[in-house]
Amino acid sequence: MKRMLIVALVLTGVIGCSPLAGDTPPVDEPTCKREHLATPEPGTCMDPMAYRILVKLNEIMEQPEEERPNERLIRLFEPNVRKTIDTTVHKNGLDIPMRIYYPDRKSLREKRPVIVFIHGGGFISGSIDDYDLVVKKMARKTDAIIVSVGYRLAPDYPFPAGFNDAYAAFLWVSEHAREIGGDKHNICIMGDSAGGNLAAAVAIKAEREGGPPLSCQILYYPSVTFVDESFPSREYFARQEMEEGVSFLLTENLLYRIRNAYMGDMEDDTHPYLSPLEAPLDHPLPPALIFTAQCDPLRDEGREYADRLSESGTSTRHVEYDGMIHGFLSFYMILKEGREAMDLTSEFIESYTHFD
Repeated sequence: MKRMLIVALVLTGVIGCSPLAGDTPPVDEPTCKREHLATPEPGTCMDPMAYRILVKLNEIMEQPEEERPNERLIRLFEPNVRKTIDTTVHKNGLDIPMRIYYPDRKSLREKRPVIVFIHGGGFISGSIDDYDLVVKKMARKTDAIIVSVGYRLAPDYPFPAGFNDAYAAFLWVSEHAREIGGDKHNICIMGDSAGGNLAAAVAIKAEREGGPPLSCQILYYPSVTFVDESFPSREYFARQEMEEGVSFLLTENLLYRIRNAYMGDMEDDTHPYLSPLEAPLDHPLPPALIFTAQCDPLRDEGREYADRLSESGTSTRHVEYDGMIHGFLSFYMILKEGREAMDLTSEFIESYTHFD
């Protein structure tokens, strides 16, 4: 799905185009004076290119599935990696699909850090294929071997199914790191949105239960709580819209649908592996790099989680991009913030992975 949306943006002229006349103000004029870029949150302004993407995504999502553009241009934007391996591994009674990415020829014969990547999609959608482009680009940026994990989706498989799959995949990677060219002492976990929730929960369980060591954790605009809290960012960006009815996609109705689907019959919305933000963080966790987007309903919970990790003694770096929207990493070919986030990720991983 996400691959198709990117192609749709290509076909509708977002990729490869400079902002339309009027979208970018003169250098000496504050951007927030452009009325159509002002968000419902006072003093917050949308980045012009992020706004164009949001408008197109709103248009695309209103189209019937069969009328959306196909993937015929995908190869123009597909990063080159040396090798990928699709496999299904059996762990803890689970069959878990994985795709292993090797960025270059050297990664096939030299030990590299291993990243366990968990995709987003609100726990109800998303797949290894949907995130193929961004994972390939991440592999090239980090020079790491990346294991992209598929997991069971709600509502057919509510919590803890997806989490159990993610943790079992992490255990398998740790046990077989050497076989795939890595080192069990140089493993990082990474996820975006719902995948950020699962990655954070994996890190918490590994620390609480004496699991395999993690070198670091990288979370992109994570969803970290199912407690029905009134975060300002949800009020401004989930319950309200831009002018002309342009929504921020993660609407209040969608967030509630996700909550009901993933929680299922679960009554404890503070369970630490469901809501990492609610977990008692008594000890430091693996070093964390957390990205948030200013114009994202999930912004405030990501900020709060970064603060809580830091207070627990966890080495934490929090980076927030002004004017950005949820999912900006997936549009790295359009948004410089996505490319910068990958660069920072590479530097972060390099600083916490070491080989003898």
